[in-house]
Amino acid sequence: MKKVIMFKNFNLILLKTVLILNLSSSLFALNLKDQTILLNAYIHNIERCLIESDCTLKNLHEEEKLLKFFINIRAKELEYLDKYQVITAQDSYFFAYQVIAKELYQRLQKKNVTDFEYLRAPHESLAKNREDFFKQYPSFNVSKETWAQIAGVPVENLLDFLEQNEQDDDSESDDEDEKTNKQLVEQIYAITDTCPEISRQLIAGNLSIETYAPADSAFDVFMDGIGIVTSQDTNSEEAYFEKLKSHLIEMFDHAGLSRASYAPYLDGLIQVAPKTQQGIITQIFLPKNHIEDFLYIAFPFGLLNSIEDEIIHQVFATFQSNRLKPNFNINKNLQVRIIAGSLFNDEVKIFRHTLIPQTEQDAYLQYVENTIEQILLHEEM
Repeated sequence: MKKVIMFKNFNLILLKTVLILNLSSSLFALNLKDQTILLNAYIHNIERCLIESDCTLKNLHEEEKLLKFFINIRAKELEYLDKYQVITAQDSYFFAYQVIAKELYQRLQKKNVTDFEYLRAPHESLAKNREDFFKQYPSFNVSKETWAQIAGVPVENLLDFLEQNEQDDDSESDDEDEKTNKQLVEQIYAITDTCPEISRQLIAGNLSIETYAPADSAFDVFMDGIGIVTSQDTNSEEAYFEKLKSHLIEMFDHAGLSRASYAPYLDGLIQVAPKTQQGIITQIFLPKNHIEDFLYIAFPFGLLNSIEDEIIHQVFATFQSNRLKPNFNINKNLQVRIIAGSLFNDEVKIFRHTLIPQTEQDAYLQYVENTIEQILLHEEM
């Protein structure tokens, strides 16, 4: 039997206090009725995701922390209503990567980085926008005609096909058309975003944390505390330690530092990093007027959803209205893929949300600052 401590058990005064302290002026511009609709719908969707994921919260204190965490995400979204939000999740090890990257590039560029967290280390090999990405990896740019052939429906019926959530029968068949379709599926899925070269280029995201799909949604990755690639490629903390270490090596190499300067410090940077049972949420805000430069609507494994991507602004708008409805489909895990190299843009804002205690975050930041200073001093010698 599923056991979930529900947010509605919270003292209403506590809930209102959290809102007053955290919600933005954008929300206060709304009337009380609209505020209530926004809040109730959001928390209701989160509750449903918790139930769907069979999550068990240990006590009221854990419930309070989680409630504040989710409300802070919604509050930040309301500060940037002029932009589109994308949510992505990582395991808590990634906190170390983000802190190290930010401190390193602040020092190298000699400027403070605000309202921005690193999801990839900047490098010339990263595609600058989706057009650049599809030029480099054309197999990801799957046409509507190809999807229509796979689905076995006319192109003009593809959107209805998606909305009805129909699926192809995976059973064996002698039908030649179906065999052809299966061969086509195998062909277009030959390379996916699980390939290391592609995963450097793309960041998987959802439009909100209010949708749930096992191993496929930001909510699930956050609650499990395990990144999708991590869970597939490694089965031990030691193995992931080495995986994170390889990412840091790549970061320092791309920054032009010699291995003699940074190698002695790598193990320490990882070992002392604070972690939590849950992962971290990275909240990304992108310009609406040229959103096509930054991302595309995707199917699982990163292939272009050319059906809905063609009406990308309508997709975002429909999602915003649907999430307020009592029957919002939390299992329709609409996915996007962000072009990692496009994020190094002054119009982009990126924020991290974590359950790591602030004192532990501050202590680790101080450790990283001191370590980066030692690395750079060694580089100058």
